[in-house]
Amino acid sequence: MMTQIDCLIEVAKKLREARALGERSSDRALVYFIDMTIAHVCDTLDARSETKGAKDNHASAIKAAA
Repeated sequence: MMTQIDCLIEVAKKLREARALGERSSDRALVYFIDMTIAHVCDTLDARSETKGAKDNHASAIKAAA
C-alpha cells in the first residue's frame, strides 16, 4: 500500500512529464500552472512536517521528483 508521501511523489513525477510537454509546446501558461502546483504541494508538506515535528523533509523528495 502506498503512503500519502509515495502518492505525492508519483504525482510530482507525472507533473514533471506534463511540464516537459508544456515546455516542448511552448505553453507558458501550462508550465506556470504546473510550477505553482508543485510549489503548493511542497509548501503543504513543509507546513505538515513543522506541525508534526517530522524529521524528514518530504518536500525535498517531491522537489527532487519534480
